[in-house]
Amino acid sequence: MSGAGTVGRVFGYARVSSEDQARGTSLQDQQDAISAYAKARGLKVTRFYVEAESAVYERIEKREQIQLLLKEARKGDLVVCDKLDRWSRDPEFTYGSIRRLLEAGVSFYAVGDRCDPSTRDGDTMLGVRVLVAREEHKRIKERTVGTRRLLRDRGYYIDGLAPIGYVRPPRKGVSRLEHNVLIVDADGAAIVREMYRMCIRGAAIGTILDHLTKTYRHRGWDKKLVNKTLRHRIYLGETKDTRGVWIKGMHEPLIDADVFARAQAALDSRRLVGAAPQAGSRTKDWLLREIGRCGRCGARLGASYGGGFYTGAKNYTYYYRCHRACPGSHYMQVKHFDPLVADMTLARLVELRDELGRGPEPQKPAKTVDFVAERVRLQKKRERFLEAFSDAGMTKAELVASLAKVDEARTRLESKAAQQARPSPLENAGLRREALLRIENIKTIWKRADRQVQRAALHELAHAVRIERDRDPVVEWRSAEEIAGDERL
Repeated sequence: MSGAGTVGRVFGYARVSSEDQARGTSLQDQQDAISAYAKARGLKVTRFYVEAESAVYERIEKREQIQLLLKEARKGDLVVCDKLDRWSRDPEFTYGSIRRLLEAGVSFYAVGDRCDPSTRDGDTMLGVRVLVAREEHKRIKERTVGTRRLLRDRGYYIDGLAPIGYVRPPRKGVSRLEHNVLIVDADGAAIVREMYRMCIRGAAIGTILDHLTKTYRHRGWDKKLVNKTLRHRIYLGETKDTRGVWIKGMHEPLIDADVFARAQAALDSRRLVGAAPQAGSRTKDWLLREIGRCGRCGARLGASYGGGFYTGAKNYTYYYRCHRACPGSHYMQVKHFDPLVADMTLARLVELRDELGRGPEPQKPAKTVDFVAERVRLQKKRERFLEAFSDAGMTKAELVASLAKVDEARTRLESKAAQQARPSPLENAGLRREALLRIENIKTIWKRADRQVQRAALHELAHAVRIERDRDPVVEWRSAEEIAGDERL
């Protein structure tokens, strides 16, 4: 190192690798060592650059203090750190940054290592330290990856930011292990449950997005986030292990398997419907636009137009039609089927009002299902797929698709188990009263409501409407129990 008389400013650099260490004594110990070194040579530290951040290459862009120091240092300055591994654990960055300082006329000294790279011995020591650091960096990375794999396989959440509805525990007073256990965020959890409730009641992704954007403006929303939230098994209290298999996680679920299964069924049914009608669409006032199905094959219904090509749109005839062109399901007039279903809906509202008013009726014993045996069967099936993948008997894409089907079957199974274990919502007077109030409100506004409102109400009341030419519509109504169960979400 240059003599004390030639030194301009003295900059000290101290670093720890985590906020936990930053609250301890390590940073202060480093600064004390740097100050003692400067004082012994009649110098005073001009400024300390201190930070708590990992020193591997992947985090170099986050180390703001060292970046500021490298920009600030000028010819004649002295940079002092406690040890070389406090400067950096990345070998290339260590060697390159120190060489650039020396070439710029800046002196460098590592107190604990007694390393002055401007001397021949110091340069040799720096080279050796860089080689040792490279090997240590490899070991740290291997150890980190191994630890992450172990935590993932035990159900801890290590995937970065917590999804909406959860937060990570505050670092203060919490171990690193506990920091990987998600805790419920009450406000976010309420939003998630509201999204599932809207989905089950028939709202399309776009409708849910509009509601969220208007109601919770402080959050960033898009269709991808809404769809991911409604499809994410994390809300069942599960996490993915290193094989890509969903397993029971350490965190608390936000919804049960029954609600999740109903949401998946609702999403899948709307995927068959196609895009929602646009504001200027001719189909925006069609009652069965998003719920109509072919009476023969069950496929979604499209739109077709006839007449009016020369006399104007007001003379068009509008038709529902099966995309598969089934006989009897082609060119079914909208003006015929919409009024029929509207009248059937009013009659159904009266039936529901009476059912909800009477309360629960004696239920027939449900068919016994051996849920334990079924879970074992699905687990064995999952293991067979994993073994086939390990033996190169199937591609990764095939594995993902196969495991997704197993997960869907497991969701349906857990939904049945939850339904059987839980008493009927009709037995709950409060849920029945709330459902009855909602039915009465729909009945009151039905006749004067516009088609969009009626269509939304129909989605709450029915799963699908099957139509076929020269036959009456067949409506797959939701039961009073299902509708009362919505109030429990």
